[in-house]
This record gives sequence, C-alpha cells and structure tokens, in this order.
Amino acid sequence: SWRKKEEAERIALEKQLQNAQKAEAIGTLAGGIAHDFNNLLVPLIGYSELLLRELPEKSRAHKRVAQMLKASERARDLVSQILVFNRKNDEEREIVDISEVVRDAVNLLSSTIPKSTSIRLESGKNNIMISADPSKIHQVVINLVVNAYHAVKEIPGGKITIAFSEKRVLSEKDEPAGLIPGDYAVLKISDNGMGIDKSTLSKIFDPYFTTKQRGKGTGLGLAVVQGIVRSYEGGIYVESTPGTGSDFYVYFPVYRKDLCSFKESSGDLYEGNISGKGNILLVDDEEYILDIESVILEELGFSVVPVNDTGRAVEIFRKSEKSFDLLITDMTMPVLSGVDLAGELRKINPSLPVIICTGYSEIINPQNKDLFGIDEVLMKPLGRNILAETVKKILSAE
Repeated sequence: SWRKKEEAERIALEKQLQNAQKAEAIGTLAGGIAHDFNNLLVPLIGYSELLLRELPEKSRAHKRVAQMLKASERARDLVSQILVFNRKNDEEREIVDISEVVRDAVNLLSSTIPKSTSIRLESGKNNIMISADPSKIHQVVINLVVNAYHAVKEIPGGKITIAFSEKRVLSEKDEPAGLIPGDYAVLKISDNGMGIDKSTLSKIFDPYFTTKQRGKGTGLGLAVVQGIVRSYEGGIYVESTPGTGSDFYVYFPVYRKDLCSFKESSGDLYEGNISGKGNILLVDDEEYILDIESVILEELGFSVVPVNDTGRAVEIFRKSEKSFDLLITDMTMPVLSGVDLAGELRKINPSLPVIICTGYSEIINPQNKDLFGIDEVLMKPLGRNILAETVKKILSAE
C-alpha cells in the first residue's frame, strides 16, 4: 500500500540523514586534529630529509632515517585520507590514465598480500583518462583489494580479479549507483570469497561499521572509498551473494577538457639545482617549524629572519620593510592569522609577495588563494623541494 511505501521511504531518508551526520561529525573532528597533526609531522619529515643528505648513503643510520621518513609520509597520507570526509579539502587534480594508476597500486600491494592469494589484473582498455589525485585512486584500490583479501584469505585458491573498462551511462536509472548520464571509467574488483549477506550489504559504507575483529579494522575504509568516489562525481556499488564472492564496481567520470581544470604533476620529485638569494621574513608560532624551515632556506642561500610572534613580526617589518623580499607565514596563529598578518604588512609594502603554509584551514586553500591576494598556499608538512621550488619561483617572478 502507499502508506507502507511512504514509511519505507521515510526510513530510508532518515538513514541517509544519519549517515550524512556521521560523515559530517568525522569531517569536523578531522579538521580539528589535522592542523596540529600536520604541524607535528613537519620536523619529522624535515629533519629526516636533512639527515639523509648528511649521512653516508650506504650506512645503517641512512637506512633507518629513510624508514623514519617513509613512516612520516604515510602518517601525512593518513591525515589526508581522513580529510576526505571534509568536503572543504580540495586537492590538486591531474589528468591520469586510470589503468596506470591501478597497476601502480597493485604493484604496491603485491609485496604485502601473501602469494597464496592470486591477484589478477585483467588487460582492459588503456588510455581511459580521468581527472583525479592519483594518491586518492591508490587509496580506493588498496582499500578494496585489502578488503577482498580478507574475504578470501582462509579459502584455498583465493582469487582477486581487477578489471577496468569504459561505459556510457545514458540515463540516471541505468546504473544502481545513480550516476548522471555521461562516459565513465569503470573499475571492477572481484573476489571468490565468502560473500556478503543482505543485512551487512546495506551497512558496508557506514562510517565505523566493520565485520573485522576488535583491533583489526576501524570501519573507515569503505566510507573513505565512498567519500573519494563521490568527491569525483562518481559512484560505487556492490553485487554479492553469500558463498560466491563479491563484485565492487567503481565509476569515475572520463576526463573531458571542457569540464575540468588541473595542474600538471610537479613538486616533491623535483631534484633540480635549486638555490637563490633574498631576505625572507618567516613567521610561525611553533619554534621547531621555524627551525626546520630556516635551515632549509638558509641552506639554499636565502637570508631568513624567523619570528614566532605576529606582533613582533609587524614591528620588525615596520622598522626595515625595504629589506624583506618575501613573507612566509603560518595560517593559524594567536592574535593575527596568516592572512591578517599579510594584510598588515602590505599596508606598509603593498607589493610584498606572500606564501601561507597551513596544516589545515577552512578559510584558505591552494584553490581560493587569489581571493585573498596570496601568491601561494602550501599544505604542511611540506618537503624541502616543494618549499625551495615555490620560493625560487615567486622571487624570480618578482
């Protein structure tokens, strides 16, 4: 009857609202901790990079510091993964071939998943281009493949199959994912494991829901996957029958030049001969961040005045504004924010170039920096090369 139908729709809407509220709560929590957590990672990544340059390459100490750096970078990626729940976290996208990104992710996994489980990558259509951050696509693949492994690890002949194809969606009703019409890259990850029962299937994308034993999983993996896919205007759905395995289908819109803007991949991998000259006013309320960034910049030939207090920074600048070529400042500080500090100093010298560094900010990001008249926004923790390359680019433009 229509009353039963209406009640079912009401219950479904309530559930959607509850899930949205859970995701929003996680987003708020993530935003709250991300700034401080990324600040803590600055000295771990920065000092590790400096030590690697000082230690003999084949020494035991060099290998140990390299492992420290790798762990710190994984921690940075974890913060980025949790921030998927916060829609304000807009990363730079690149135009990438999804088959290449998937192959990279599978190669990463091959060393961690036991050989007793077969991972087969089917040769599908190549050159399916999407607009995305490759690290986010890695997260999607790794989460789904690891989940598939948990479904097959107890089964002799456990098998995971990964395939990709291109599909045209003609109507919103064509696919269970409710996609808008258009061309999509389709990633399919299948396993021949235990399958998923109907009641579990309805909850698998809920934040904190997990079927794993206590301590074995957070219940965030599939919720993060769904968050990433939706942020790219894609869709995800599952087909599964208990006893016969599961098929996960992930849809990403195929890149069309007229609809997307992107930044060419560059930055942390740059190993050119970076050196420069100029006077930099460096402002951050954390002493260890001032120290590491000062060391990096001075090593490159810049003269640096580090200041941990915004009021003092204004005072120093007022006394000798002509001697500073660049302001590098943290965003979140007592008394004045980075944007406010830049405004104060530009009252004295309107042409002063400004770089803002932030672990997380709801106000400013690399995409909206022009609204604030900021030359560049760098996300902490930043590596030596990206800091050096950005400073040199801005000062050479000046």
